[in-house]
Amino acid sequence: MKKEHNSKTTFWLVASLCILVGTITLISWLTVMGGFNELEERFVRSNLLRAQEVLEEKSSNMSVKLADWAKWDDVYAFAANRNRAFIDANLMPIALENLQIDMMAFFDTRGDVIYFMDNSHASEMSLRVPEDLKEYLGKGSAFLQQTKEDSVLYGVVMARRGPVAIAARPILKTSGKGPARGTMVFARHIDAAELKRLSGIIKVPMDLRRADESAPPPGFAEARKKLFNGETAAIEPHDSGAISGYMLLKDAFGKETMILTVEMPRDISQFGRKTLGYFILALLAVGFIFAAAVYFPLDAEISGRRKAEAGLRESESRFRSYFELPLHGVAITSPDKVWLQVNDRICEILCYSREELLRMTWDELTHPEDLAQDLQLFKSILSGQIDKYSLEKRFVRKDGGFVWTGIKVGCVRKPDGKVDYIVCVIEDITLRKQAEAERERLTVAIEQAGDVVIITDRAGKIQYVNPVFEKLSGYQRSEVVGQEPRVISSGRHTAEFYQTLWRTISSGKTWKGRLVNKKKDGALYTEEATISPVLDAAGTITNYVAVKRDITEQLRLEAQVRQSQKMEAVGLLAGGIAHDFNNILTAIKGYTALVTRSLKPEDPSLADMNEIMNSAERAATLTRQLLAFGRKQILSLKVVDLNTTLDDMANMLRRIIGEEISLSTKIFPAPCLVTVDRSLMEQVIVNLVLNARDAVSKNGGIALETEILRPSDDFFAIRPELARGRMVCLSVRDNGCGIDPEEQKHLFQPFYTTKEQGKGTGLGLSMVYGTVKQSGGEIEVVSAVGKGSTFKLYFPLAAAGAPERAAAIPEEAYEHGAETVLLVDDDETLRRMGERVLRAGGYIVLSAADGPSAIAAAERHGKPLDLLITDVVMPGMSGRELGRELERRRLALRTLYMSGYADEAIVKHGVLEPGIAFIYKPFTVEAFSAKLREVLDGPADQAKA
Repeated sequence: MKKEHNSKTTFWLVASLCILVGTITLISWLTVMGGFNELEERFVRSNLLRAQEVLEEKSSNMSVKLADWAKWDDVYAFAANRNRAFIDANLMPIALENLQIDMMAFFDTRGDVIYFMDNSHASEMSLRVPEDLKEYLGKGSAFLQQTKEDSVLYGVVMARRGPVAIAARPILKTSGKGPARGTMVFARHIDAAELKRLSGIIKVPMDLRRADESAPPPGFAEARKKLFNGETAAIEPHDSGAISGYMLLKDAFGKETMILTVEMPRDISQFGRKTLGYFILALLAVGFIFAAAVYFPLDAEISGRRKAEAGLRESESRFRSYFELPLHGVAITSPDKVWLQVNDRICEILCYSREELLRMTWDELTHPEDLAQDLQLFKSILSGQIDKYSLEKRFVRKDGGFVWTGIKVGCVRKPDGKVDYIVCVIEDITLRKQAEAERERLTVAIEQAGDVVIITDRAGKIQYVNPVFEKLSGYQRSEVVGQEPRVISSGRHTAEFYQTLWRTISSGKTWKGRLVNKKKDGALYTEEATISPVLDAAGTITNYVAVKRDITEQLRLEAQVRQSQKMEAVGLLAGGIAHDFNNILTAIKGYTALVTRSLKPEDPSLADMNEIMNSAERAATLTRQLLAFGRKQILSLKVVDLNTTLDDMANMLRRIIGEEISLSTKIFPAPCLVTVDRSLMEQVIVNLVLNARDAVSKNGGIALETEILRPSDDFFAIRPELARGRMVCLSVRDNGCGIDPEEQKHLFQPFYTTKEQGKGTGLGLSMVYGTVKQSGGEIEVVSAVGKGSTFKLYFPLAAAGAPERAAAIPEEAYEHGAETVLLVDDDETLRRMGERVLRAGGYIVLSAADGPSAIAAAERHGKPLDLLITDVVMPGMSGRELGRELERRRLALRTLYMSGYADEAIVKHGVLEPGIAFIYKPFTVEAFSAKLREVLDGPADQAKA
């Protein structure tokens, strides 16, 4: 009976198992396989979308590349003048390969071809558009109407030979402004090779066909019907091994003219079948195991327990091995933060033994500055708001130092929701934090560096510029990132220059040199640049770094130094010849005057003597002008009101410029006091007015103006030699022909003139420049061709006081006297002439050729001399040493110095010392006689030795 009962039980058990397995199998087949088929179709749709994105990205990327060309001043100029040099430098066949395009074309605003190049050859400007693209690139096409600044058209079109990715943009300047000079077009045929390459990107074969194709492949016609009936995608399985997806695409004009196809193997459905088979086998196995368990309950129970115990031991062993992995520190803590269990790695990180850590709490080991955030997150776990968190924090090690860690904290909760224990995984990130700190320091250093730093990618696109670049160029970082450095190109360098630079750095070498670049406002500046490649561990170039320094001001200062050196050389030359040459000229003028006095008015030789005197005067003027340019002339500085000077000179200036030219003056209402040599300042004004007269035509005008102003700091920054404070500005303005910029560079150089032969020596403006500079002033020229010129003289405003007025010229010189005079000069000719003039004037004359002889003559005279007249520059004892020695011995009451050169013995920086009587060689007999009486009749303290 028992056996029969077991048989029935076995029958119903087996039957139930069979029904159960069959039912589960049927349900699984209907649901699981349906799910796998649906998943497979979703993958097909996903690949269709990826293929669509790849095609769109292809056109978009080509449009971005096109923007770099279409917005380029050189292309803009080429569209206007079609310069062959631009083609040779930039439109080489390799350009198509680098840009990954098949065709590049330029069209003017009428749609005519300017230049065309494809991947088979480079043609001339007359080449026509290929037949298969005429419908898209013919006149009137939307692709050739991209002339607005913001217009752009790109996408895929179906040409006769097949699909073509095409992009068109207006030809604009680098700034993105127009008007457009035409349209530039890039294109690439999406042929079989290109489709294969694009298929490699999405890892699935793809194809692109015309929607109206007359002989479509199998499955295409059915899919086309579904797509034209409104379905977004059509899925057509070929067989159990392959499935295809179809999608209707719009071309660049928005017309649905193409069908995109992707094909993929039916791996998912096959995997589903295999999985379902395994599942059924598993069900059968479970059934047999269950049946065996019924028949052998005890054995099964024991066997199950043994397996469970073995699994538990294995799980525990696996957990222990994971727990002790040396990769990360692992700790288990109680809800009150007591450490319950730690592995070796966490002991290594914190430098504590396991026993020491198990006696400590979480808070004891946390860095005080990081404790608040940790406590807040820990409380959130205990309150049930969160179950895990991660953060970076510092632990305090046993040695007192700290270690940066990245920690991940999670909790295990009891059935009632309360926390049972906490698991924490700790990673030592100290080295990473140090690297980040180092990188941050490097970033701060670059941001605060005094030099320009530019980083580009390997293609030359700007990735980073520091603030110095922004300040120098005027461009913001956002305006240049992603651009090529040509955005600041000045056009001063040739294409060969940039090609050489690129070849150098792309070969892994460093390039050093100077670059002339252009700021956002159009101003040019010069940089000393070092451009280096950045290599990765494999030696491959990843970036380029340019470190550049603005040397514009340095070059300007160097030019000033060269100009100063040039002036110094002229000054040395003038000083070298001035002493002897002026002695000779003094003798010539003196003897000429003596001979002239002896001639009767009707004597024909009188005219010859006048010519000799005029020639000597011109030679003396040349010498004075050279000394003025070299700042070697002698100044007698006084406080002068320029307003008064212009008033006194106005009538004289009107006479010398003539009646056909108008002269106007605009006087500042307050006194314009400056410290200058009045006579030399009058020469400066005369020279500037004469130059203005030569520049204007009939009925032209010259304006003189004075002004007191307070210039900005920038004004003084580029004129460091000028004393800061309020300035007096004297302007001489004309409405004449103006001065060419190239001529302005040489304007103040000696002997440089643009006048006809014999119309000028080229020393007038040199004298003006030297006199102004020696007087502590500055000169500025503002001029443009056809718009006249303005010369502005700047002098520091002098303190208020009684301004010096021009001394009245006596109606006749007092030439006679009876005083005793000692004449000392090493030039015998000049000494004899002086003796003759003095004796003719009634003076008692002693003479000597040098200092010792003069001292001896004075001692033999036996009483103080009324006047010592001595040359300054003499061999052995100088004139100043002689004068002081005679004054010390009380052998001379007054001293009159004479010289043709500004010797430092009596002047300091070209300015005569107070109380010194001086006459400048060459002088006339009349001037010498008048100066003699002025010294003898004036105060003794104004003729000191």
